[in-house]
Order: sequence, then C-alpha cells, then structure tokens
Amino acid sequence: MRLMIKLAHHHLMRHKGPKPGERTINIIQQARAMASSSKSKKEKLADTVVALVNGAVSETGKAPSEKKLNNIHQKLVEIDKRLQQMTSVMEQEAKLRKIEFALHNVHRKSFDYQTFLWDYGENCEDSGSLVTEILWSFLKDCGYYLPTNGMIPRNDHNEEQARKEFRQSIVFQLESLLGSKPRLSKEKDGRYAVWYK
Repeated sequence: MRLMIKLAHHHLMRHKGPKPGERTINIIQQARAMASSSKSKKEKLADTVVALVNGAVSETGKAPSEKKLNNIHQKLVEIDKRLQQMTSVMEQEAKLRKIEFALHNVHRKSFDYQTFLWDYGENCEDSGSLVTEILWSFLKDCGYYLPTNGMIPRNDHNEEQARKEFRQSIVFQLESLLGSKPRLSKEKDGRYAVWYK
C-alpha cells in the first residue's frame, strides 16, 4: 500500500506528455493489484488513491494544476498515516493472538530446571509457570527478568554453562510457542531480561 502511494505520487509529479490516459490506466491497475492482496480497509484506501489519481489526471492530456497536486499530496500523506496506524493495530492484534495461543499451550513445551536457594538448597521446577509469567509481562508490553539462579542440571557441574543453557531453553520455549524469537538482553546489573521483540 505504501508503495502504491509512492507510485501514485511519483506519477502525479511526473505526469506530462501526450498519453496521460495510458499512464492513468497503468497506475490504476497497479493500485488494484496491490489492493486485491490486502484486507478490506486497505482496499478502501487503495480506492481512495485511485480516485485521487483519476481526479488529478484528465484523459484529455491536460496536466493538473500545482494547487491540485499539493492538495492530492496532502491527501496521500494522510492516507499513509492512516495506513501506518492500521498496520500498528494489526501487529498488536497479531501479538495478542500469539500470546493467547502460547498461554493455552505453555505446558506442552515445558521442561524441568533447577534453582538454588541458600536456605533450601536445590529445587526442581517446571518452566511452564515461569513462561506463563513472562507471557503476562509481554501482554503489558514489558520485559521479564529471568531468575539468576535458574540452571539446567549438568554432569560436569559447570554452573555458568548450566545458567546459559537455562536461558537458551527459556528463549527456545517462548519461540516455539509464539512463532517468533524473543529478545534476550543482559542488563547493566548482570541480570538477563527477555522481551517480546
């Protein structure tokens, strides 16, 4: 859709010459081809762009006035803003659907990990509960600090590697549930946080 707006704008700015009708038909065909692969709201915007092009370029070969071009340019800018807003809303809806699916299926992909508490020693836990908390944070557009004492048990007792494998396993579980890889970042205090993206 944004490409269509740019094409229409480019066409209006360059439109001079003996065959405006052919150029208009070409722009309209491009706009319709792009609109046919989009949703109904985008189709309405595509029709608006086509109408603007039709209104600006006459079939008689007369170029549109500067005032008319400026007016159409403003309308194209408004359409572009509306398209960006629609895209943002659609991305948010897709994110909510992914998180909802993940919350319903969180225990299918879970694994066991260990935490070490000074008062109680080693404790075995299921990752499903932790991932559920992470997903609720994602719903609020927040990140989540991973527990610093979480680790995957290893025979060689390499704690640093065990913690790394724990972080990787959490990210992998989230990716398999959401269909996209979350972002893992190391904060200034040394803790690791996981983000939706």
